Amino acid sequence: MLSARNPMGQWQACPLHGTSHRVEDGCPDCGGQGARSAFTVLRTDQLYGTRWALAGLRNGWTMPAAPWWKRLPIIRHVRVMHHAARLVIWEDFWTRAGYVPNGYDDWVLAGMWRGWEERADG
Repeated sequence: MLSARNPMGQWQACPLHGTSHRVEDGCPDCGGQGARSAFTVLRTDQLYGTRWALAGLRNGWTMPAAPWWKRLPIIRHVRVMHHAARLVIWEDFWTRAGYVPNGYDDWVLAGMWRGWEERADG
């Protein structure tokens, strides 16, 4: 399966766990016993977007809507840095109160950085 063109081989994402692995290795969470026929063979550069989407589906998360101008590259990157700074303060406060973050905020920031927000009218 390894080739000179792609020394890393082909990668798969397990639709049940969202973990990525080489085709030859099988899913580390299923031990290769999972629904192997349901695996999607992906190029390495597509893995992050697929894992991000699977995490959203697995947890029932949706991206907030943003108008077109907030999804422009420089603007969305500045927005992510602003919201990440606010998130650090928020998580510190609530972690001290006993709240355990579920990862949704980081998932949204990753989607915002790449411009994957829902389209809003206006």
